Amino acid sequence: NVMDFGAVGDGVTNDAAAIQAAVDAANAMGGGTVEFPDGKTFMYTSAIAMKQGVNVVGRGYGSVLAPTACSAFTFGFTTGFGNSVIDNLRIEASTGTSQIGIYQAGTLNNADELYGITISNCLIRGFNIAIKFRTVRNVSILNNWVQDCNSAIHLVGQCLVINIFGNKMVYASGSGSGTQYAIYTDSFNYTSGTGIVRPETVCVQRNVIYGYTNGIAFTGVVFGTSRDNDIQATGIGISFSTASAPITIDSNYIQIAGASATIGINGVAQASALDTGVVIINNHINAVSTTAGTSIGIKLGDVSNGNQDNVRMENNSFFGFTLYDIAFYKSGHITVRGNSCYSTGVTASIFSTVLAANRPSY
Repeated sequence: NVMDFGAVGDGVTNDAAAIQAAVDAANAMGGGTVEFPDGKTFMYTSAIAMKQGVNVVGRGYGSVLAPTACSAFTFGFTTGFGNSVIDNLRIEASTGTSQIGIYQAGTLNNADELYGITISNCLIRGFNIAIKFRTVRNVSILNNWVQDCNSAIHLVGQCLVINIFGNKMVYASGSGSGTQYAIYTDSFNYTSGTGIVRPETVCVQRNVIYGYTNGIAFTGVVFGTSRDNDIQATGIGISFSTASAPITIDSNYIQIAGASATIGINGVAQASALDTGVVIINNHINAVSTTAGTSIGIKLGDVSNGNQDNVRMENNSFFGFTLYDIAFYKSGHITVRGNSCYSTGVTASIFSTVLAANRPSY
């Protein structure tokens, strides 16, 4: 219990040293759990450095952590099994607009890899980014509520086998700056000669995403899955770009809303043909109050470049779009089958530019 190490929990006293002492003591024992009692607010001004084999656990939203101008927790140790759980805490940032709530610190590389981290049942509020990892494996982010953060989850570089399940991510007023993403994944090109590495096997399932400019961005991912999510975005619902293995977008409810909203699902244009094997099936995609003649349900490529090849769009339904329900530009090996195109104000329900030679679509 952090109180045994001198924590006060009155919301005024700086409890950083006491909390860190409890974490260090649990680590020295070979691993253990640090408990935060109910009905206390623990203010601190330097991030708590997580240690291998240590869990930090509260008693629900009554166990309040109030990091002030700092991250809540950092994972700075490297190369090994983290075996760490952060659970049942209310993490409320004070002056956190430039801070990351739970953060894997250090220089990006693909050697300092952590295994086995779970973040669950927490309220995380008021940070620029709620959770950010760079080199991890076997991470679960489960049943959290992210509120008023500019972005919720960032995965950059070698992040392997990531399960993002059952979270509620609400932008609302937001904190900080930069492009808004609920979930953002991106590759990283290591300068040490190991080349580009990407997040791999990222499963995003049964989450509620509301109010972000961008819902889910699979920007450089291998085996990305978005399934059974409820997404409302003010710009783009789900986007994908470079990948070297299939992406599956299945059974989501995707709504784009407002004058700045443009695309339900966007396959970003590529400079050269990219056979990704993307599957877009069984989604309900709609637009509300979008600008006349601008919004598109599913869009692959653009007027300058296409090259989003080998994409299958089946059994999706579309409502409320103002330009096209489905549009693909300069892309080939496209399958469009069994969709319900119910938008009444579109220029055309299904639109295609001239196809490239030897890249037929069906």
